[in-house]
Amino acid sequence: TDVGPNQWRCERCQRVHDACQHRYIMSMQVSDHTDSAWVNLFNEQGQVLLGKTADEMALLNQADREEYERVL
Repeated sequence: TDVGPNQWRCERCQRVHDACQHRYIMSMQVSDHTDSAWVNLFNEQGQVLLGKTADEMALLNQADREEYERVL
């Protein structure tokens, strides 16, 4: 959890760190002409799908929202 400038609190260990590693957790619907299904994707699958790490996407979201939206 972001708690301030360069301050991230870990809910698991209850400690504050000066950096974090963003990770993907995605939920999406996929479909073809026969049916559709909801799927969950996690970090490795998100990197393959978007071609960028979650950290790269977080930086892009802050620096260039239009490019961020294009990647999504």
